[in-house]
Amino acid sequence: MAGGYKKIHKHPKVNTNGLDKNKGNINRKGQPRKLISDTIKKMEQDGIKETTVQEIKSVYLRLINHSKEDLQKVIDDKNQPALNCIVAQNIMSGKGFEVIDKMLDRAIGKATQSMDVTTGGDKINQNNLDKLTTQELKELLNGDKG
Repeated sequence: MAGGYKKIHKHPKVNTNGLDKNKGNINRKGQPRKLISDTIKKMEQDGIKETTVQEIKSVYLRLINHSKEDLQKVIDDKNQPALNCIVAQNIMSGKGFEVIDKMLDRAIGKATQSMDVTTGGDKINQNNLDKLTTQELKELLNGDKG
């Protein structure tokens, strides 16, 4: 064995500047946390600006209009923003229709859905609850036909 038995870690300068001798070297709270505000400042210094809702909608609607060949170019371009690459990859995946459907829902909104409620000829009961007595409200809650 190197250095012989029990002499492996014997070095002349072992622990000469350790925490037991220099208490000021210890960072009791660990590495300082990185705050979101610090990240935002760094991105601003790097020239990365915040994306607006309109820009996201515009990117979605433009990516949908690309050919498969153009989408592949977007995916391969290392200078493209992450959103463009991720969306293009998902369009090209086997779930392309679902991705496009979600993108359209986000960009232009879901189609309006209407529901026709019929009562089979009966009058729709529209009670003004403010005008009912306490007894009438109790009957209404219990389903009594009075």
